[in-house]
Amino acid sequence: MRRVPRNHTAGFTLIELMVVVVIMGIIIAFITTAAMDGVRRAEERATQALITKLESGVSDRLEALIGNRPPINDAHRALASIYPTDPAGRLIVIPGEQRAAAIALADYLKSEMPDVFFIQSNTDFPLNFAGTPYPNPFATGAPIAEYLLPMGHSLPKFVGTPARPIPLGDWQQDTNAANFDPSEGDPVPGGLRAGSTGIFGASYAAQAGIKKNLGFTAAGYDGTDNDGDKLVDEWDEGVNTADAAQVKIITDRMRLHTHKTARSEMLYALLVEGIGPMGSLFTADEFRDTEVKDTDGDGLPEFVDAWGEPLQFFRWPVMYFSPSSSEVQKGYNPYTQTETRQQNPLDPNQNLVAPAWWDSNYNANDPTVFAQMAPANTNWNMSRMAATFQASFYSLMDPRGDLYPTNVPRALGWAWDRNASSGRRAFYSKFLILSAGPDRVPGVFLYDESTFPPNPKIATALTILENQASPYIPADRGPEAYVPNNPNLASFYPVIKSITASANVIAGMDDDLTNHNISSAGTGVR
Repeated sequence: MRRVPRNHTAGFTLIELMVVVVIMGIIIAFITTAAMDGVRRAEERATQALITKLESGVSDRLEALIGNRPPINDAHRALASIYPTDPAGRLIVIPGEQRAAAIALADYLKSEMPDVFFIQSNTDFPLNFAGTPYPNPFATGAPIAEYLLPMGHSLPKFVGTPARPIPLGDWQQDTNAANFDPSEGDPVPGGLRAGSTGIFGASYAAQAGIKKNLGFTAAGYDGTDNDGDKLVDEWDEGVNTADAAQVKIITDRMRLHTHKTARSEMLYALLVEGIGPMGSLFTADEFRDTEVKDTDGDGLPEFVDAWGEPLQFFRWPVMYFSPSSSEVQKGYNPYTQTETRQQNPLDPNQNLVAPAWWDSNYNANDPTVFAQMAPANTNWNMSRMAATFQASFYSLMDPRGDLYPTNVPRALGWAWDRNASSGRRAFYSKFLILSAGPDRVPGVFLYDESTFPPNPKIATALTILENQASPYIPADRGPEAYVPNNPNLASFYPVIKSITASANVIAGMDDDLTNHNISSAGTGVR
């Protein structure tokens, strides 16, 4: 009997199957990587598009503001003056009208374009927009009058014989009501004056968008003293204390507010909810749900990036530099001796960095009132007037100047920046809109709720450190290099050091997306 051979079907061996699986895995990995890269680019471009759109709105608003020429008041003139003594030891006043105009413009821009706010304990005005006091020597404690805008609005106007526009020692001595101008408001020394334009760092109109979204009624943000108590838009005008539900809504929202969201909420309030002469640039309908959210549940909408993080907005980021665009901010690295130094566009004649005003060696005999705002510090040769300006607005010099070279004493580093051995001041101050990027960690210094300084130093700390977009810095370049002549901030150093010491400035900024480093359309954001 003959056997019939069986038919064997050819199959894959185990090794062949493993090779196929590996190849398929490699292909899937390539596809996944490409897809993820595509998603990343799409996220970057979406964030880029939002930042570009917002940049156009801020530019339009800023252009309109700069087109105005705010009036110069006595406080601006007092801050702008130089105070030498004559051979007999008597104080001389040398006015600086152009410098006063630059200070008045800074005062105006800050009030009409605030970039941050925080919740404070004041019962009449719970919102503070980084407003620093301008002391009224007749007042005691920390009266609201010291925070009225424009700067120095609460000061009585001296009209002695002969009339002098710049208040001097008379602030401390002349309390006769006959020497005050009743047309300026309340003639009583220390009293509130009519006609203020804002309070706690922002005009009444600029505050309106925030108050509206928090739930205040229109009387609380209409810029009017509705109840005749010489306070404008205070708590009891915008809140019906008999309406427990309304009070609870507003207080709950303020309790939920986080500092991380404040800058984005402020930007939204200015551009979308704008009220007053500047109005609004956009409507809410012009933004997608993915671009506007309320991440902390406080009722205040925020512009968010593609990763759901609030954008950060800085009006005067004079300490910011972009690692992908090194020419933007030259203050971080020293200028060469042949380079043209960048100029401050808000001070075209460079009066705010004139040695005769800025340097305490020349301008040391200032009125007593400035000692209340910026106590003298022998380690830094900055006049109290310059220190007062910096504590209220923005840095006038490169705070990193004393780091180049490292063997230059601090006193030399803080000297006028024509000193070739130190870093040189850069005044590139274009506003900054910043996304933290994919790592969701911004490369600039921001306070968080756990490290927020206690009242009443928050406003000064924000102005000097955070509002100017200070970058994270290595531990050997401690934040004291960023703090101008203001010993009141000494208590903040340990907290700030603990934050900056653990950060790497370049790594933190490399993936940040900003209006300073957006590349051409269609190429993504570097």
